[in-house]
Amino acid sequence: MLEYNFNHKGFVAESFVLQELTATIFRNTPIYTYKSAQSEIEFLIEDKGMILPVEVKAGLNLKAKSLTAFN
Repeated sequence: MLEYNFNHKGFVAESFVLQELTATIFRNTPIYTYKSAQSEIEFLIEDKGMILPVEVKAGLNLKAKSLTAFN
């Protein structure tokens, strides 16, 4: 994908992570998303009374600005 400058690699990565989460430990747990005006957290999972944010990165920029804003 990187060789061909694939434009939808973020979508593919997010879909892969969601499939893995729902197929393994969070099989029967609702998974949500968070979006505000300028930030987005791909997945929010409630586990034992705690909210677990999951940020998915598919490119070379690994800064999680949305995760920092959410926290």
